[in-house]
This record gives sequence, C-alpha cells and structure tokens, in this order.
Amino acid sequence: MHRRRSADREVRCRRHLPPARHRRVRAVFRGVAVRRPPGVVHSGPQQFVGVVGSRGAAGQMMRRINFVDVLYLVLVGAVAVSVWAFFQADWQHQQTSQVLQETYEIQWRAAQIRERLTGVMTELQIALATGKKLPRINRDVRHLAHNVRQTVSLEYIGRYLGERDIGRLTNALEVIEAAVVPATQEASKNYRKALAQLTELRSDMFRVSNAALEHMTAYSDAARTEERNRRLGFVLVMGLATIVLIAVGSAWQSRFVQWKEQHLRSFSSLFAHTTTSHISALRLFLDEVREGEAPDKSMIDQAQAAARDLERMNTRLRDIIISYEQPKGTLGSQVKSLSAMLSGIAGNVERNEILKLDVSNEALAARVPASQFHVILSELVRNAEAAMEGRELPQITIRGRIQKPLIGARRLIMSVEDNGIGMTENVRKNATMPFFSTRGGNHTGMGLASIVDLVRCMKGKLRLDSAAGRGTSVQFDFPLSRV
Repeated sequence: MHRRRSADREVRCRRHLPPARHRRVRAVFRGVAVRRPPGVVHSGPQQFVGVVGSRGAAGQMMRRINFVDVLYLVLVGAVAVSVWAFFQADWQHQQTSQVLQETYEIQWRAAQIRERLTGVMTELQIALATGKKLPRINRDVRHLAHNVRQTVSLEYIGRYLGERDIGRLTNALEVIEAAVVPATQEASKNYRKALAQLTELRSDMFRVSNAALEHMTAYSDAARTEERNRRLGFVLVMGLATIVLIAVGSAWQSRFVQWKEQHLRSFSSLFAHTTTSHISALRLFLDEVREGEAPDKSMIDQAQAAARDLERMNTRLRDIIISYEQPKGTLGSQVKSLSAMLSGIAGNVERNEILKLDVSNEALAARVPASQFHVILSELVRNAEAAMEGRELPQITIRGRIQKPLIGARRLIMSVEDNGIGMTENVRKNATMPFFSTRGGNHTGMGLASIVDLVRCMKGKLRLDSAAGRGTSVQFDFPLSRV
C-alpha cells in the first residue's frame, strides 16, 4: 500500500518521467549532479585537485623554499662574520694600543738612559779638565744604573728587543755597577777610564733605542694594514649581507606572487565548479520541460533558487574584484581622462561663457577617478556660481597642472577660482565645518566638509584661500599613482 502511494505521488509530479529520472533531477537541484549533460564540461573533484596541488607546483615550491633557506643560511653566516669581525677589531685595537704603549715605554727608558749617560760623561769631562769632582756625579751615576736596571727588569722587553739588544742592556748594567761606580768614588777619581767605558755604552744605547723605534714603526704599519684589511672585509661582508637581503626580499616577493596566483587559480576553479553545478541543474531542468505541460512547482522553485544563487555569486565576485582593484582609501569608480571630466562639467554650467579652463595638456591627459572628481569639481563650480550672484562680470577659472616632486609620485594640482563676494575671516574658518552653509535657508548641498573628507580619502590635500570682495580659490591635489 505504501509503495502504491509513493508511485502515485511520483506520477502526479511528472507523469512522463520514470521515477529514477525524476529523483535524478531533484538530486541535481540539491547540488549533487549525477550525470553530465551534453555540451557541459563538468569540473569534477579530480580536476580541481589537479589545479591546486599539482606535483610540478609542489616541486617548484620546494625548490623555492630550499633556495630561500640557503639565502637565510648565507645571511646568518654574513651576520655572524660581521659580529666576529667587530669583536676581533675591538680586540685587535686593544692589543695594538697595549703594544704601542709598551714599545713607547722601552723607547722612553732608552732615551732616559742616553740622557743620563750624556750628563755623566759631561761631568767626567769637566772633572778631567778642572781636576775637581762635581758634587752630583755620584748621584747621576746611581740614577743611570737604576734606569738601566728598571729597563732590563721589564717583563715584556723580550717581545720587542732581540737577545743582542737585551745583552747590551745587561752588559751596560754590569759595566756601570762594576767599573763606573767605583771609578767615580772619591778615593779613586779614575775619571778617564770611566769616561771611555761610558762612551762605548752610549753607542749601545743608541742601538737599543733604534731597535725599539724600528719595532714600533713596523708594528704600526702592520696594524694599519690589518685594520684596512678588516675594514675592507667588513664592507664586503655587509655588501654580501645587503645582496642576500635583496635576494631574500625578491624570493619572498616571488613566493607571494606565486601564492597569490595559486590562490586565484584555486578560487577560479572553485567558482567554476560551483557555477557549473548550478548551470548543470538548470540545464537538466530545461531538458525535462515538455511543451504543453506545466513544470512541477517545486522544481520551478528550486530552479529559481539556483538562479538566485548564481546571481549572488556573481555579485559577490564583482564586489571582490572592485575592492581588490581599487586603491585603499578611494571609492570604486570608473577611471576617465581629466579632459572628459571637464567637458562634462562645462556642459552643466548655466552660463558657459563665465567658465574658463587653464589646464595643461599633461594634466588633461591624466587619468582620474570619474565619480570622485565629478562630485568635487561640480560642487566647487556650483558654489562658485552661487558666490557670484549679482556680479557684473562673473568668471570661474578651473586650473590644473602636474607637479613632479623629486621623491614620490606625480600629483595633479586642481583649483577652482571665482571673482565672487569672497568670505570673511570668520566664514572662511567655518567653511569646512559640517552643516555650515553661506547660503542659508534649507540649502545643505554637499559642502566643503564633505569635499575635504573625499579629498582626504584620495590621499590628497585641500587648501582654501578667500577674502571678502576678492573671490575664493579652492585647491586640491591628487596622487596619480592611485589610479
């Protein structure tokens, strides 16, 4: 009994269709296409997956990732070398300062020894010439021995003087203590012998001082050369790091472009798959319609729902395209040349003879957003017409030029000027305030406040210049890179 009632309902719905065919048509409207109609290419799941995750795209992505990883490793290595070079340079600077300081101390002590030697020799020569001993000769000899002893006892002297020079200093100390000091005593007065020995020691001290000076000069030259090499190495490493950063940026940009293209392909495939399902359902519905027979109401409702779904999808896709293509901060509109915009505005002026255009050819060829510019210029021209009521020789001038700054994009500079009644200082300050009108009554219009907001949305600036009895000039600019 139940089977008979089901069969009767199916026959009442579509008497000329077999039950299996009738169920297939309903299934299509529920979004499950069970057969492919003639002339329609069905985007099956296998085709969609092939577009999104092809082996070639995956391999290329892996190669891109590996290349970026290598660039990151090179960048990390360059940064590590730069840090190492910085600390190495600081350590080398400290070492150089210490070496120069120690070498300078050896040279200074050798100079002190030579100075003491010269003083003692002078005193001995005076004693030999006069036969009288100077009272400070013993003290100077002891100071000389003390200077030589301190120089020999330096712990780092072996790093800067050779064994021969150190032997000269040791021999000088032994000669002074063993021969010169006893020869200058009061009881001996053997000044000639002491003078001969000191003369030989002075020659040795000159050799020691010259050796220290040569070592300091050679070390300074080597330190300067090494510092220059480190600087060149640092510059090369930083240059390499810069190149790697540029390469990483390019790789990421390429990856982003590739990702965006892949995303677009995936979205297109998904959109095509979805629309094809609805189109297939509508085609099946049309194929089953017979002349002279009224279609089933439920199937008509489902076909209309499928059509509405297609319309909604197309509307959303159009909105996505508009929001994607329009620059951020501007309204979606058609782009036209400025000359076409001005010709349309000039045709709307009641007295065309009062309108004067002073626009350069380069500005006339500029592409601008039609809706925004039409609204702005039309409102400014209407305000200028209202401000010139009662004037004997009214005139409105629209000026336009291209500004080319040294840095940044070109800017279109537009201005609307009139010789109307102008504005007082108080009115000019309030002109850009919302709901402020100089015409009074029920007039609201768009207002300068709305124009200011619209210009700001286009990343431009608006300037108002007016004075009572002198007219008004409204100037705004627009970056041409935004179209």
